[in-house]
Amino acid sequence: MGLITENNAHYYSGQQVYVYPTSGGSNNINWEGNVVLQKTETGKQNSNYEVFKNNALLAENTDYTLANGVVTIIGSLSTGDEITIQLKQKAREKN
Repeated sequence: MGLITENNAHYYSGQQVYVYPTSGGSNNINWEGNVVLQKTETGKQNSNYEVFKNNALLAENTDYTLANGVVTIIGSLSTGDEITIQLKQKAREKN
């Protein structure tokens, strides 16, 4: 039996939510789950996650980038904006 090292949201729903603070926030969000996020390869739909801003789906390389487990939002964020990193179903099942 293994030790679960993720929080409830990571383990059961495969998601991490970041709410942009009133000041001093960063557009860089570190993914803290055990599953490694996979970038989309050119011409393929092979990423294992999606990113949402206030429940609207964002496009990789247009609205955000991924490098070394860090999602960077392109453009500005406003106080209270909610960024959700959501693993796709197949990635959640492998967790």
